[in-house]
Amino acid sequence: MTHEEVEKRINQLIGEYQFPLPVLQDVQKRLSDSHCPHYAMQQLRYLENNVHAGIATKREDSNK
Repeated sequence: MTHEEVEKRINQLIGEYQFPLPVLQDVQKRLSDSHCPHYAMQQLRYLENNVHAGIATKREDSNK
């Protein structure tokens, strides 16, 4: 997966789900600290894990 694809998927998840503010702040800080695609993948997995754990909730208007 390219860095652009990871970025697109992260943005898609953030658009579809409501994450707790600390989660979003953590991901944003970590992504701003490093431009390594592998590190970005870790942040994507972190967001996906929040979704699977039920920490992030589906937005009502995510299908629009």
